[in-house]
Amino acid sequence: MRALEVYRYILHELDKHESPTFTVNAFNYFWNSATDETVKEYRRDFDLRQKDLDDLRAIIALNHSITFINGKVELPIKYLHLLYLEVVLKMIKETNDHDVDDIVTVYPKRLKTNQKGFAQENSYQKPSAGYSYFQVDKDSLYVLVGDDATVQTGKMDYLLTPEIVYLNPDKTSDFTLEENNSTLQFPDTVVRNIIKNCKRIFLENIESQRYASAVQEEAIRKQNE
Repeated sequence: MRALEVYRYILHELDKHESPTFTVNAFNYFWNSATDETVKEYRRDFDLRQKDLDDLRAIIALNHSITFINGKVELPIKYLHLLYLEVVLKMIKETNDHDVDDIVTVYPKRLKTNQKGFAQENSYQKPSAGYSYFQVDKDSLYVLVGDDATVQTGKMDYLLTPEIVYLNPDKTSDFTLEENNSTLQFPDTVVRNIIKNCKRIFLENIESQRYASAVQEEAIRKQNE
């Protein structure tokens, strides 16, 4: 499916609410906002269901190899959200479970900001080879394992930032060309969700009174089904 096709679908949906003011420029803005929102709906949980993974397969990168320096590695280009993290450690101290130079594979948990101080002070949850954490900032991934091991390598599954969809406002454009009429990444099931979100966001932002009426009409329709 391509941008021009979904633009026409949205116009059809908006016509039901007598809303003819949805321009191509508005589409270019609100469609990409709706795409971001739809992806966020899928990734609310760290562990996605198989159906979710199938829906988002166009923006999933699997088994991406990473090498750490001082427990840190730069995030991949277009990184959006971490799905899975596996990390290989080398022990530098003997523990109850491991000897020096043992190679250990761990699966760090995300260290939430509001837990950071507590984890550092709590002896049972303090970062270690047996209780590892990860954190993500603007451009880097950090793995915390305390001072009894060093972080070596790993692999990660992650979501990529969706591609920007563009439809040329010039009606004389050649819409067979990708630069004038983007091809969508997602399967039709996801596209339908984006269409719904795009319509809603547009009505919310541009025609709030009509949006309220549309929500009421939708609620009445569902009650009568």
